Amino acid sequence: MSRVFVYEIPRTMDMKTAEGFGAVTPIVTRDRRRPSVFNPNDFSDFVVDELSVAKFDPATDFICVAGQLIGNVLLVAAAVSAYSNVKLLIWDASSEEYKSRELTASASAAG
Repeated sequence: MSRVFVYEIPRTMDMKTAEGFGAVTPIVTRDRRRPSVFNPNDFSDFVVDELSVAKFDPATDFICVAGQLIGNVLLVAAAVSAYSNVKLLIWDASSEEYKSRELTASASAAG
């Protein structure tokens, strides 16, 4: 079964439509220490380690972009760097639901 990884469960957002894609799984919780997002290399390493421990499968699992901006930016960047392909869930305000999109690291972007 697919899982929906989220940086942390947002306090003000309803995750019910994301649950339609799989079990919502936070990478961090508010009571757990982690590297600061203002130290992006350490934070990115932490995120990739957490995804690895959880056996993140980019073919079936999703990363939901919800909540805290900097954490989400670093999460998506680290995941694409580690896995090349990731499935994202992005909120569509007009339909009030998450939409699935795939993000692929471009070979031409690497130089």
